Amino acid sequence: MAGPSIVDAIRVADRIVRSHVALRPGEEVVVIADTYTEREILDALAGAIAAAGGEFTLVVQPVRRADEAHKLTRAVIHAYQNADVLITAAGASSLSLYGSSQYLWPQLAAKKTRLFTLSEPSLRQMTEGASAADYHEVEKLGLRIVEALRGVDRVRVTTALGTDITYRIAGRDLINLASFARAGGDEGGIPSGEVSCDPVAGSGEGRVVIDGPIGNIERPSQPLTLVAKGGRWVDIVGDGPGPDRLRHLFATVENANNVAEFALGTNAWARRTGVVSEEKKRLGVMHTAYGRSNRSADWRCDVWSTIHGDIVVYDPTVEADGKVIMRAGKLLV
Repeated sequence: MAGPSIVDAIRVADRIVRSHVALRPGEEVVVIADTYTEREILDALAGAIAAAGGEFTLVVQPVRRADEAHKLTRAVIHAYQNADVLITAAGASSLSLYGSSQYLWPQLAAKKTRLFTLSEPSLRQMTEGASAADYHEVEKLGLRIVEALRGVDRVRVTTALGTDITYRIAGRDLINLASFARAGGDEGGIPSGEVSCDPVAGSGEGRVVIDGPIGNIERPSQPLTLVAKGGRWVDIVGDGPGPDRLRHLFATVENANNVAEFALGTNAWARRTGVVSEEKKRLGVMHTAYGRSNRSADWRCDVWSTIHGDIVVYDPTVEADGKVIMRAGKLLV
């Protein structure tokens, strides 16, 4: 079966520009890419921006290794600071954002720019699965989860494989990511669909048995276990290149072992593809993270790191102050 074509990319790019970021005539858009990004994606975005009356600038830097994805060229750093709309479409775009945060986040906090991310972009990733969702429905589902978690202090996540971890989220911002970035300070992207928050620093306690993909690490050949204590990942139980890679990151990158996030996917169109940026958005999965803390609603960060890796867990049961809101991956609210 033939894959997606440039025609499909143009259709999606037009939807991104006109609906998701609501580009206004005369606005300047900077597209950040790397040498991994497929040229058809850049051509489609540039054409859609021009057709909507915007001004586009394309900036391409070399592909980085996973542990250096936060390293940006000086030209890219400058580009991050000068745009009405910023679209990241690099092969490691979600990682490079952590390197750019000191430049970009103040502008987002001041509502001077808005951000749209194409994670791990390819034509197929851009046009199929989670990216093809009805994002108005994704947004509504996220709001249901936000209401279920509002005012909650403790969240407990368990699975049949042995996950049993508790986070405290009292007073933390619940961020409903549903792809739209139409006003200054907004963040959107495709694929999208999650309700996420930064747990209270030092509060992650328990263990996570990982059966899904891990950011910066290939999917483990068999489930591996991370043990959390005092908001830090203190032990990795498992053998092979994946666990060894994770141990190396924890030992060499500042705050890489921080328990960084609690999030629930809200996108019913997302598939099990092995690609973390899509799988973490699936309705019925939980993801946590290591490294830099998830941001607050006003673009602050409690625990800083140059890396952030998401960890996908299938079929969770989620209790909010003792009330079950999801059982074995089925949403009950």
